[in-house]
Amino acid sequence: MKMVRPGGKEEDVTLRKAEGEQEPFLSKFATSPAFLSSSRYGSYRFTFDLRDVLDRYSEQFCERQKPEMRIWKTVMYKQEVMYVVLVHSPSENEKFSEHPLLEEQENSICAFREEPEPHFIWRPQAMCETHNYKLTKNQDDSVSASPVNEDEWFMWDHVTLALVVDDQVLSFTNLRESLRFCERGDCQVKKTTKFQKYNVANEEVKKLWPDSGDLERFDPSALNIPVDAAAAPEESEESEESEDLSKSVASLKIINRYHT
Repeated sequence: MKMVRPGGKEEDVTLRKAEGEQEPFLSKFATSPAFLSSSRYGSYRFTFDLRDVLDRYSEQFCERQKPEMRIWKTVMYKQEVMYVVLVHSPSENEKFSEHPLLEEQENSICAFREEPEPHFIWRPQAMCETHNYKLTKNQDDSVSASPVNEDEWFMWDHVTLALVVDDQVLSFTNLRESLRFCERGDCQVKKTTKFQKYNVANEEVKKLWPDSGDLERFDPSALNIPVDAAAAPEESEESEESEDLSKSVASLKIINRYHT
């Protein structure tokens, strides 16, 4: 694990379990919506490896060249900060030259590294809404979790990639393999967002992919994110309106469009 010091300096540290604790404790710090298995947008989630998305984008929009990444904007909401990275074809460098290139610096919130293999680095400022624990560095250079006496409140943050596609469509061939079911989160982006029970969602998926197996539930551990704070709520006996999955599939294809 790397600990990022003020100023962006990174140090390699070893995690130590809190006293009397049998499970990894990083989940105590990673409780913002960015790390949970629940959803704020609906019952369905398509998850792709970022490298696969960039490879697809390179093939379809960049003539197989490496896409350019630029710092677009920072959006602040009531309890959330969103850092937006603009991704575009090298042929549009002049069009977007007013936005600085995404380059790794000591205080960078996010960066893209090519070595040892292409990957995205995100240094979150706050991984949860309320901090009940703090990291304590021990004499042997390991770190452990220690309770704090007073709660500290934060605005949680995350990074969004906006891919320039204009009026075209970024296509994927493995939609079904990337589809997972999500439980309702504590809050939704829109109050009108409809969620389905698992059995209803499973039937909707089988209508679109008759030969597929049962719909899997989203599991954050598949992303190598150590979280266990996303317990699924009990399903309500009350019937909820159905959500048209085909609309979710269609909306997936319209990746964030840059508006001039």
